[in-house]
Amino acid sequence: MKILYFKLFAVLFFLSLYANAQQGFQMFVGPAIGLGIISPQNHYGNEHYELDYKFSPAFGGGINIGYGFKKLVSLHLSTTYQQFNQKYADKFSPGFGDLNQSHRKTVNQSYAEIGLMVKITQLLGDSYIYDRGVQIFATTGFVLGRLLSANLHYYVKKDGMEEVEIPYPGNISPYTSSPYQPTTNDKELFTNWILLWNLNLGMDVFLNEKLTFTPSILGQVGLTDINAKKYRVHTPYKSSRVFFGGINLGMTVFFNR
Repeated sequence: MKILYFKLFAVLFFLSLYANAQQGFQMFVGPAIGLGIISPQNHYGNEHYELDYKFSPAFGGGINIGYGFKKLVSLHLSTTYQQFNQKYADKFSPGFGDLNQSHRKTVNQSYAEIGLMVKITQLLGDSYIYDRGVQIFATTGFVLGRLLSANLHYYVKKDGMEEVEIPYPGNISPYTSSPYQPTTNDKELFTNWILLWNLNLGMDVFLNEKLTFTPSILGQVGLTDINAKKYRVHTPYKSSRVFFGGINLGMTVFFNR
């Protein structure tokens, strides 16, 4: 009888371990690289010189701390640093005896983000035993971003002449006008806070009982306008939003396994 009780206890114990494999605390740390896009662009009243999009790499990374309430579901708090970089460039033939021009604009933004996420996982196979476990996951939620820095530069080059940076926003010769005065503080062009929606699709590859390699595809979509209110008075005006798509490569620790 004692042997039977012992066997029953052992079975319940191991079942308990399996049922709680994803419960408890977990932490992800890692960088992200991809493309950060700002669209539609704000031309600040210079509609004639709306430039073509030229993509630019962006970087990010952070820490994600979560708690698993069930085997497949956990709630996470994320704190990240994220860039959104955008280049615009185009060529123009103004006419009226003026030389052909090439125009180039760069926008570089960085944000500190905090988000609340739900992570749903699915085990591949039938065991979490040590380094043989692999699970796929989807993490989604909302992110609040605080603007840390912003830089906007506008360059014009006329045929046979050196490229020069011009004050911006403002009038761009020969036949455009803007309701705005140039600023020396580029952060004034943008709002201090933005709201984003986050989606992360990836997998946890268990390297040992507690540690995983966690590659994933990350996407962020801005839900609010990034332009400061005083730079929205020209017509036609379109709200500008940020987008990010890339890969996340990091490590996750499951503390309660």
